[in-house]
Amino acid sequence: RSFTPIKKAVSFILFLMISLGSSAQFSVDAGKDTTYCSEHNFNSQILGAASKITNGKPPYKFAWECVYRITDRLIFTASFMLTDTTLQTPAFKNIPVDQDWLKFTLTVTDSENNIARDSLFVRFSSFAYLTGGGQPRFYIEKGDSILLTFPNAGIGGGIEPLTYYWRPKTFLSDPDSLVTWCKPDSSIQYEAFAIDSCGCVSFIETVYDIRVLPK
Repeated sequence: RSFTPIKKAVSFILFLMISLGSSAQFSVDAGKDTTYCSEHNFNSQILGAASKITNGKPPYKFAWECVYRITDRLIFTASFMLTDTTLQTPAFKNIPVDQDWLKFTLTVTDSENNIARDSLFVRFSSFAYLTGGGQPRFYIEKGDSILLTFPNAGIGGGIEPLTYYWRPKTFLSDPDSLVTWCKPDSSIQYEAFAIDSCGCVSFIETVYDIRVLPK
């Protein structure tokens, strides 16, 4: 007995769905390249938080790999930098001092021993807090001016170019500059901080304590 046109169409659709399902490729997306903002005391950052697995059969096995070569003899691998290389989303426990891109490769094996790989690049924006900073105190008479210079904050590092800011902006000729004149009406403290090209923000440091004396 022959199929009616409707039955033939349904059969063809089912066949197509089964064929597509069986031929769908097992793959992994490790996520986008990422710049992490590191604080002065590094708080753990997560690798692979945006990773996605497609068309595999769980449970999965994960393996992260990376080679960070400083010299021919000084080489660090993923196990040095990550808390557990067998997790899909491990945390960083150690980070490099420099700010070069590092390539991390994620290998995923499903329950049927199918293997998928993908890589992403990461780097860390780390601000350096240089010696010689502190909180200088200056005494000026009311109506006088004083020149504030950002280097006194002792902030370096970051991924250039850096942008510098003073806070508060009151009484400053240019609060978004390395150097600015200040003519306060009353005693005031100024904080300085930097923002790098990736949007990472340095710690706030009080860098000037200006005491205005009455005439």
